[in-house]
Order: sequence, then C-alpha cells, then structure tokens
Amino acid sequence: YSEGANLPIHYHQNATDINKLIPVLKKFVHDTKAKESIEGIQIQPVFALDFIGRIKGASRYGSKTYDIEDFLQGLKEFANDYGLAVYILAQLLRSADEKAAPELVDIKDSATIEDNSDTLIIGHRPEYYRKETVIDPQTGAEVPSKNRILMRVMKAREAAPGDYLENCNMEYFRMWHRDDEWNSEY
Repeated sequence: YSEGANLPIHYHQNATDINKLIPVLKKFVHDTKAKESIEGIQIQPVFALDFIGRIKGASRYGSKTYDIEDFLQGLKEFANDYGLAVYILAQLLRSADEKAAPELVDIKDSATIEDNSDTLIIGHRPEYYRKETVIDPQTGAEVPSKNRILMRVMKAREAAPGDYLENCNMEYFRMWHRDDEWNSEY
C-alpha cells in the first residue's frame, strides 16, 4: 500500500451514469499521463467497477439491462479510445451456489456483460462453500480447496476459454501462481 500511495488512485463511490463518468475518467487518464512523465515510467490507467448494480441508466428504455448495456458500451468505447484498462466485478445469481463451479449464465445481466467484454473470467472458491476439494483442471486430480481459487475463463479474445487453479489468500486478497510460494517475487 505504501508503494501505491504515490500512484494516481481515485475512488468514486456514488452511483452514476456513463455521461457523468466520462469527464471523471478523462481527468483520471490525463492525471495518470502527467504522473507518467514526472516519474519517467509507463503507468497503465485502470478503472475498476466494483458493483455493476449501482449503474444509473442513461438509456431511454427504462430497463436495468438496457441501462447496463448502454453504460458498458460507452465505457468500452472510451477505454479503447483512451487506452484505459477496465475490469468489472459482477455478482453471480444465488443459484450458482449450488453448482460445482459457476457458468456464464450465473452472472447477472450476463449477455450484456459478455457482449461488451474482451475477456470474461469467473473466480470460484470452493472453500467458501465448505467444499474441501476441487478438481485441478490441469491434472484432473482432486486437490484440497483450502487457499485455492478456480479461475474459469469464459471468453478470451486472444485465447481459448478454459479453467485454471490459482493460490489465494482472501484475508489479504492476494492471488498467486499455483507453482509459487506465498512470498514469491512478482
């Protein structure tokens, strides 16, 4: 956290529509580029949308699904034009709790999210559901689920979909490669 304190990180905690967000993002990208020239290093501006349900509609259709689609299309256009990386955290439907691993249809407004995503990954922690083991997609073996997250790549523009298992420690919200130790260098 101390290393990140000097980075241009901003938190926007209010629900908003895309038309109000674009000026905030333009300023953020501009400030990031200014910081980049001062520091003498390349800095990738990243926008994280933590709760897609807080999007306010800018569409005239009056439907939450259309509002989300309108928002995501505008965000994707902006990101492509300004070199902004974007990731979105979306909720899964409660029915996904009963499955061995979530699927694309388990994401709320999945069609809209899928249409506007270059990469779509679902993270699943069997340990959270008190399941003691998980099938390792690489080996087919049943392994302990403690401190593991199954990453299900549902869509990838430059690669084939598939599953992989990673290490995770949710107390520190840290994930790392399955072959590395907790304290491995990045």
